[in-house]
Amino acid sequence: MPTEASDSGSELVEASSSGLLLAFSTSPPPTAALEWPLGNEPFSRNNSYLTVDDMRNGAAQPTQPHERAIVPYVAPGIPDLAVAAQSSASAMSEDSDDGEWDLLVSPDDLQLNSSPESSAEDSDDDRQPVDLCAAGRHSYLGACDTLMGVAGWLEDGFECRLPLLAFEGCVLVPGETLPLRMGPPLATHVGLRSAAVEQALAAPPPLSRLIAVACDSGCRRGGWTMGCTAELHQIKRLADGSINCLARGRQRVRLRLAPHISAGEQCSAAARIMADARPAPVPKEARANAAAWAPWAWRAMDADVLAVHARRTAADILPRVAEFQGDALALSYWLTRSLPLEAASRQALLAESSAAARLRRTISLLALRAPLRCVTCSAQIAKQDDVVEVSDEGAGALFVNNHGSLYDLLTLRVAYGVSLRGEATEEYTWFPGYSWRLAYCRGCSAHLGWLFRAVDLRRSPHHFWGFKRQAFTVHGRMHGPHRLQHRA
Repeated sequence: MPTEASDSGSELVEASSSGLLLAFSTSPPPTAALEWPLGNEPFSRNNSYLTVDDMRNGAAQPTQPHERAIVPYVAPGIPDLAVAAQSSASAMSEDSDDGEWDLLVSPDDLQLNSSPESSAEDSDDDRQPVDLCAAGRHSYLGACDTLMGVAGWLEDGFECRLPLLAFEGCVLVPGETLPLRMGPPLATHVGLRSAAVEQALAAPPPLSRLIAVACDSGCRRGGWTMGCTAELHQIKRLADGSINCLARGRQRVRLRLAPHISAGEQCSAAARIMADARPAPVPKEARANAAAWAPWAWRAMDADVLAVHARRTAADILPRVAEFQGDALALSYWLTRSLPLEAASRQALLAESSAAARLRRTISLLALRAPLRCVTCSAQIAKQDDVVEVSDEGAGALFVNNHGSLYDLLTLRVAYGVSLRGEATEEYTWFPGYSWRLAYCRGCSAHLGWLFRAVDLRRSPHHFWGFKRQAFTVHGRMHGPHRLQHRA
């Protein structure tokens, strides 16, 4: 999968899950591009695109003849295109004054490159929905051998020393899959992780095949941090000594970091298992003489009641939450890895000591409905309800590239203010059947993630975005010189 190398050409796009939207480019147009007819060109005017009615009626004339809007070519009979119109009068949400949101137009409003025959051919019945299990198999790592047996379940308060893997901006949650690609032992920094895996494979029961995983962001040297144990269950050894393997998050663990080196440089750490607190059943005799509690008081402490509330609150963001099978504890972890949250919020949820506390914090975060902003310049890049699920693990998952770098990815159907660089390629793609391109923030050129586009245009969704969780924030707009410097 990609490195963050830049390309000489760039393309500014606005997109939705129904298809590629209008691309505005100042570089020479490609040979396979279709231009709008003269007199009906959606040129930029006063830093905003013309409205949809202007484009339909052809009333507006271009004000900047040297710039031309290009609609990328698609195969005949594929009406899966839409046009993005941006207008300062129709800006969305509370930030309508600065025009950072774009108005998206569905393909039903503008039937581009379509005909009655093509519409019949490309009906919803011909769509090929994405295989939700394909990404979770991590086939880009190759065929891995399954390890026999199961690691033991450690009791609450169990103290030991575990091999440590720390990753920048990545938080592993119980139940989540962890892909790993490691170089030869002691050859590189990534090779240090290979030594930790070998140590886990050689450990006696009940620590066999167990490693501790922590988020390196914000870890204090010599302090404690909350992490997660992971069990190795698939492995593949390559000829050069490197290792590809898959692990799965098991239990929360409290880790003591070394005082003299960073978490990413140490191979092991003192660990204490922190099992989620489960309230013991109240004896019948005790309930008979208990004082009456107001409903609002005990409901705030009841994990099952909170789980119902969390499902209802998250339904408009994650429709598959209605199909989730599991208790309140499993639901709290599933929401932690699926909701559009940055790494710091996920780390705070992991540190909660019970499912009820985790669900309460999740509900409060859902109530904010804060937009996703670039962590560098605070430009809005998506909304929370733009999340799309293309994996069986939800809208979030961990992926590793061919250099061993781990990314905590959030998948979105829409992105705003994004610049694409590089050529589309299927090499080492994380999602089979999709090519990828690098995506950068249009305001500050920070690397946000990737655009994944279906090779077969009948596949649904036709494309989606994968943003790194460490690349965005939901903690509101920054103010002061830092933000003004980036907007200047």
